Amino acid sequence: MRLCYLADPTSSHTVKWLAYFLQRGDEVHLLGWSQPVHPALNGVRYHHLPDVLTPPFVAPVRSLLWRLGWWPVAQWRQMQRLLAEIQPDIFDILMLNASELPAALAWRRPLVITPWGSDLLVYPAHYSPATRWFLRRALRRADRILCNSAALADASIALGARPGCVRRVGQIVDLVHFRPMTASSLFRRQLGIDDGPVLLSPRNLQPLYCIDVLVRAMPGILARYPSAKLLLLGKTELCPEYVTHIRQEIERLGVQHAVRYAGWFTNDVMPQVYALADVVLSVPNSDSRPSSVFEAMACGVPVVVSDLSAVREIVTDGETGLVAPVGDPNATAEAVLRLLDDATLRRRVTTQALEFVRLEGDYHTQMAKVAAYYAELIAERKSPACVESVA
Repeated sequence: MRLCYLADPTSSHTVKWLAYFLQRGDEVHLLGWSQPVHPALNGVRYHHLPDVLTPPFVAPVRSLLWRLGWWPVAQWRQMQRLLAEIQPDIFDILMLNASELPAALAWRRPLVITPWGSDLLVYPAHYSPATRWFLRRALRRADRILCNSAALADASIALGARPGCVRRVGQIVDLVHFRPMTASSLFRRQLGIDDGPVLLSPRNLQPLYCIDVLVRAMPGILARYPSAKLLLLGKTELCPEYVTHIRQEIERLGVQHAVRYAGWFTNDVMPQVYALADVVLSVPNSDSRPSSVFEAMACGVPVVVSDLSAVREIVTDGETGLVAPVGDPNATAEAVLRLLDDATLRRRVTTQALEFVRLEGDYHTQMAKVAAYYAELIAERKSPACVESVA
């Protein structure tokens, strides 16, 4: 197959998705705004959009088009020409933000949209009426929409997708890479972590992920486990204002000694990071089926998650993890303490969570399903209508 993707070349999701088809021997094209750097993408045919979409518009013309609101029209036309040159069997947009709408409307041949969560669950509420109209057009045009949760599938239909075009795909985790392992004492020392319980937050330092809730949960945890540490991952430059707010909360609560900023780690290193943790925390106020939760479960670490419909598809309270109400630091602290106090509970949830991930999240099984959806669509390409059954 000749596949073309519009995606963030630096995202671990993009790397995992495209690497599968490269390894199969498919011809893979990637359209992006930043250069791919991961070695798994070495075989991709990359098209750098700032270069290929700029001609023939010089900078002053682009600026004028942007001020007049015409730049998306120009981008739509340029994207048409680029895709006509590539002639992909499948054009798949991985995460449909507003900036990707011209591309979604530019290609009438087999079009796949693969939303990742916030692009349909959060951002549309803040779009202008015009942008929402274009989003509806794009979703309506798509031949397949691949969703990793029922909540995301429902959102895509509510926003305009044809129900018969929606397909379900599980989360993808490389179970050879993400597996239970013993924590490295050297790695622990490098991060300045002593022998107390480690609570890991693998989500980005952004308001959506409610990192401040975890900080406010720490006093209750420290009252019983004074040596506990909260390890925060993520890039501080993504949302400096929110990082400042987190730091202010840490100082206000006097928990500076118990919080560590570990920075950002590549996917290759993350299994070692999970191995350090006694509990992994993921408490956003909106989510689909987060990879980080699947990865933690695959590494044999118990999870505490926020009570969201999509997350409850993978975490059953007391069976594959513990669930706390959204935005409730006290309930979050209580859930953490239950896991730290009860070894039997920890063993039960980690064992059952690992079984669930092997069933629902195996990388090769789920990507084979995606490949089958692509093949199905190529076989139907002469038919304008999608089949009405939802897998």
